[in-house]
Amino acid sequence: MKNILILGASSDIGLSLLKNLTKDNINKIGVHCNTGCKRLAHFEKSNKERIKIFKQNLCRKKDCDSLLKKYFSWAKNIDILIQLNGKISSNKNWQLVSEKDWNEDLAVNLSAQFFISQIVFKKMKKKGGKIIFTSTSSADKGGSKNSIGYGIAKSGLMALTKILAREGGKFKIKVNCIAPGFILTRLHTKKLKKDKIKINKRKKLNVMNEAGNPDEVASMIKCLLSDEIKFITGEVIRIDGGDWL
Repeated sequence: MKNILILGASSDIGLSLLKNLTKDNINKIGVHCNTGCKRLAHFEKSNKERIKIFKQNLCRKKDCDSLLKKYFSWAKNIDILIQLNGKISSNKNWQLVSEKDWNEDLAVNLSAQFFISQIVFKKMKKKGGKIIFTSTSSADKGGSKNSIGYGIAKSGLMALTKILAREGGKFKIKVNCIAPGFILTRLHTKKLKKDKIKINKRKKLNVMNEAGNPDEVASMIKCLLSDEIKFITGEVIRIDGGDWL
């Protein structure tokens, strides 16, 4: 019986993952959100003993500490951490990015994961566990000039994956990173406001000339959670249809 904490559970990938996890033999699932908590309400309502929503902004270390304090008060321990949260503070040329947006991109997309991992890693040392980060396939290609803070932070997550996997091996802590390419989610349609022309143009950057589906990313995450997967750690797994090949 596992205890899971999902950061950014209200994302499209998070919702897809929850639909699958609620069918499994899992003890407790803490679902974190910041602005999209309403999207999680029916999961909590229909699984009152197993699922609990934790609303928290993660811009500062004390915010991360607060989230984990509330989670551990409820769940007591943790077996799996899944990080799905992320934010693009500004969608503009890198030369126009303000200090505020730069700092926020690094805080939400890298610093929060680092500080939360510090505490979770210590808890997992006792009996092992799994940590799954979410980067982006374009991070090691330099990302986009219009979302530079986001891209640099996601590159940092890839490095953090390697470091924690190396440190966690002797404690049976497996750390991996999912790197999605162009997955058609609300990030593109709502936040970045891409129309059909822009979506079709982005599709052409991968060899399949397609957009990915959140369900496919969720399925890969669920695969890594399986008890049968014991010998994979430190990997960055791309789900991108052959982006940039």
